[in-house]
Amino acid sequence: LAIAQGSGSGANFLRYALTMTTGDDGSIYNPHSLAQLVDQLRNWQAQADATEPIAGMLKIGAAAYPVASSLRDLLAVSRQIASAQPIETGDVVAADASLSGSILVPILSGWGAEVAGDVLPRYARPDSARRQADFENGANTISFEASPAAIGRAGEAKAAQRAAPAPGSQPASHDLLADAKARADQSVVRPDVASSIVEALDQQPLVVLVTQAAYESDALAQDLASLIATDDGGVLHYKNLIAPDSGQLETSPFTTLSAAVNQARGGILYVASLQEYLADNNVAGLVQRTLGTGDPKLVVAMLGSDWKTEQGKAIYRHGRAIVPPAPKADEIQRILLARKSDLERQQSAGDVHISISDPAIAQAARLATRYPVNPFELVRTAAMGVRMSESPGLRKLQRVAFEADRKVDPADIDLALQKMTGIVVAPDNPERYLHMEEELKKAIIDQDQAIHVVSEAVITALGGIKDAKRPTGAFIFMGPSGVGKSEMARALTTFLFHDPNAVLRFDMSEYMEKHEVARLIGAPPGYVGYEEGGQLTEAVRRKPYSVVLFDEFEKAHPDVMNAMLQILEEGKLTDGKGQVTDFSNTIVIFTGNVGADAYQLIGQTDSDGKVITEERVKDSIRQEIRKTFRPEFLNRIGDESTDPGESNIVVFNTLKRADMLPIEEIELAKMNSLLAENGLSLSVSDELKAQLAEEGYSEQYGARPLVRVIKRKLGFPIAQKSLRRE
Repeated sequence: LAIAQGSGSGANFLRYALTMTTGDDGSIYNPHSLAQLVDQLRNWQAQADATEPIAGMLKIGAAAYPVASSLRDLLAVSRQIASAQPIETGDVVAADASLSGSILVPILSGWGAEVAGDVLPRYARPDSARRQADFENGANTISFEASPAAIGRAGEAKAAQRAAPAPGSQPASHDLLADAKARADQSVVRPDVASSIVEALDQQPLVVLVTQAAYESDALAQDLASLIATDDGGVLHYKNLIAPDSGQLETSPFTTLSAAVNQARGGILYVASLQEYLADNNVAGLVQRTLGTGDPKLVVAMLGSDWKTEQGKAIYRHGRAIVPPAPKADEIQRILLARKSDLERQQSAGDVHISISDPAIAQAARLATRYPVNPFELVRTAAMGVRMSESPGLRKLQRVAFEADRKVDPADIDLALQKMTGIVVAPDNPERYLHMEEELKKAIIDQDQAIHVVSEAVITALGGIKDAKRPTGAFIFMGPSGVGKSEMARALTTFLFHDPNAVLRFDMSEYMEKHEVARLIGAPPGYVGYEEGGQLTEAVRRKPYSVVLFDEFEKAHPDVMNAMLQILEEGKLTDGKGQVTDFSNTIVIFTGNVGADAYQLIGQTDSDGKVITEERVKDSIRQEIRKTFRPEFLNRIGDESTDPGESNIVVFNTLKRADMLPIEEIELAKMNSLLAENGLSLSVSDELKAQLAEEGYSEQYGARPLVRVIKRKLGFPIAQKSLRRE
């Protein structure tokens, strides 16, 4: 079956519409016989709408079949049975591509025969020399002859196309000022920043908006439009505020930008991420000419990370950079409310209309100030979850079940945050923090001082009595291995964030060499790993509300101390890229084993015959801490000169035999939690508990031997029985 194409895109037609494929020897064949193809055409034609006008006749050899105007059903069904094997265009022989009504054209276009005359020149050219040989070899011809009515409709369509502007001829841009004047509410969310932009444009042809998130600059452009729209006195002489379409700008930057510049004459042109297109010499020249004339004025927006690399370029010498502070929760809320109807329209689909409640908007704004998320993405994700909940099939794929109420509420926003970041938003209950010490004592045994100072710091911060710059709390936990220093960090994270694994833990024994310090905060430009960022700064940037644990801190290289001083004093740390990470919402814990060997002397007698008590050992460890760490570091943690019991520098107690049973209960509860996932439960007699506690007690190694004993004596045999299905 040789058909249809000298050169062009006929291979796609063969592959999709006639299910051709390529043999191992390079030949082209059709796995369906000609008779099967004819039957398929008959079936498709029978399914066509009887009221639909006939576009023409499809001829296969001597047989002819009427074809409805729309051939989309033919194309759709044929694609379902199409071979996955591609066919190279050069392998296809020609038959009837010279006919203006070729069947190639309506199927390739996916519409009707009326477009044949316009589309044909782009898709096919005749190959008369090869065509005759194909016919002589018995090839069947396939052709489409348009009906007179269809030809008439094609002429009308051509006339309409000539009268209408060609696609893409109109500038792909939006006049934000016209939109603002058409809105009933022309309020300005951040009038101080909008006024600063106007003042800068009065003096310079260019303003660079430097923000931390793209939505901030877009909202400021809307504010600028609203400010100009409310100018009744004619002070602001701007005719428009043009923003080119981002999609068109991406595909054809020079053409789109040229049209936008012409449209913005006498006004302002707003372009986001202009720096991405300046590598094109035509675009760079256009921008330079625009800045030279000062008409239109130019407002460009970029992220702070981009501005650090762009600010030295000559093109920005004509302008002024404005770096507004991050918007507050109430400002984000007003920005979202202004776009609420747009968001609802974008997220609605088919018969499902999505509405977004005002409390959901408020929740999104609040979470956007606490966590590194875009509030618009948060609302869109929540709306998508609500929309997907309308489909029973999709609902089965959801890990979190959304209520199918078609309204986005605060609970949907919380679930969206969980999907985007893994952060679980706990219901607000301020009174629970007043019982924080009691809750932590359930997880941490015989370390009352550490629990007290940590609880005090958290409650003080939540009550608003805290330096806004510094971390929520900073602590040094020293003591022997296995007494609960790291466990304290996990218990605190569980209480605050309901996730024991949310601790950002850094083993400082990995940062003992000078060159390894760069891994924490990122390598400087020109060095290996610059693009990766710092392990510490990137982790905190993703989880600004977290507990940061620096384990075995005394083993770290001294240069690490300099970074810690910046965190403890300013609550910020600048990485190798120049990006600033905020630590003001973190709790920072340093643990170590400085002087831990002295615990082995407890109960022994000194040279004076006096018994060495635990308090004497802890005093000696405090002195050792002062020798090990620099005074400026310790002073930022807490001064223990008055009452060591109230200091944030905590020397942990050793664990006693009496502490083993409560710790064992905690470990057994963890094991039961794991067993419950398999429908099992474990009960342990008091006698066995006492036996395990005695066997797992170690004055030197704390609770770790007990944990190992429980896993060996209980966990292993239970695992064996489970594998045997006993």
